[in-house]
Amino acid sequence: MKSLILAALLLPLSSAIFAETDTQQAPTPAANMPGMMGRMMPHFEDFDLDGNGQITELEFNEARAKRMTARAAEGRPMMGMANAEPFATMDVDGNGYLDADEFSAHKMRNSKMPMAK
Repeated sequence: MKSLILAALLLPLSSAIFAETDTQQAPTPAANMPGMMGRMMPHFEDFDLDGNGQITELEFNEARAKRMTARAAEGRPMMGMANAEPFATMDVDGNGYLDADEFSAHKMRNSKMPMAK
C-alpha cells in the first residue's frame, strides 16, 4: 500500500521532469564545425558587406569589429585574437581583396589553431 501511495505521489513529478526535458533545444553538433567545438565560424557572406563576391580589407576589419562587439556583448570573447592573421597574409594573390577560396583557406587555418587557455 505504501508503495502505491509513493508511486502516485512521484508520477506527477516524473512527468514534469520529462516534459521539461522534451522542450529543451538540442545543441548544435560540433561535428558540423571542424575544430570549433561547437563555436560558430563566420561565413564569407558575413564579411562581404557589399555582396560583390570580394572582401576588401576595410570590409574585413569592419565585419571583424562587429563580430567582436557582438560576441563581447554576449559574454563570449574572441579566442586567439592576439594571433589573428593579418589581411595581407590572407590575401594570398595580393590583389587587395579576399575571394571565397582565400576566405575559406583562412577559416581552415584558424580552425586548427590551438585554443588560448
